Amino acid sequence: MITSELFGTAPCGTPVHRYTLNGPETCVRIMDYGATVLGIDVPDIPGNVRDVVLSFDKLEDYFDNPACFGATIGPVANRTAGATITIAGTDWHMPANEGTNNLHSDLEHGLHKRVWDVELDEVHNAVRMTTSLEDGELGLPGNRTFTAVFTVTRTGCFRIEYGCESDRATYVSMTNHTYFNLAGHNAGMDCEHFFVANAAHYLPIN
Repeated sequence: MITSELFGTAPCGTPVHRYTLNGPETCVRIMDYGATVLGIDVPDIPGNVRDVVLSFDKLEDYFDNPACFGATIGPVANRTAGATITIAGTDWHMPANEGTNNLHSDLEHGLHKRVWDVELDEVHNAVRMTTSLEDGELGLPGNRTFTAVFTVTRTGCFRIEYGCESDRATYVSMTNHTYFNLAGHNAGMDCEHFFVANAAHYLPIN
């Protein structure tokens, strides 16, 4: 089941909505500003339900959010050395926002600073969000349409799927920037976490 409510207004004047996806033993809250994860309620081993995501209570706190709590980062997450990428023989220059390097595309105008368009998929208990960039915007080629699909499955699994369609070869490496504390978001520091990724490849930091 999916519910929605008005969460506030973005600096551009566009209304921002919060969406709640309910599933077996899992409740996920997201918003269309930055395609951002606001909360994930899940039970621990004894069955106590806790929100395990670090987040802000107010929308306004996300407007100045250098830690990018919960946000969709793109078009390119992580660090690009020299803020330059060569695509099809052409050098493209991204903003140098971490010394001479680029971090997370553009911290002022990246995908996490946009209000995404939303389509609800009640059949699959999913929220589909889209946003677009024009050719050359944020220093990269292609008229691009980005997609983020948030789903809570029938087994209570929370899934995020990212995609991009472009009319030119481009550079895309999106991610979600959620911070977790499996003891509960307000449980204080907990460093004894173990992470397992079901992945065939990884990208070393450059």
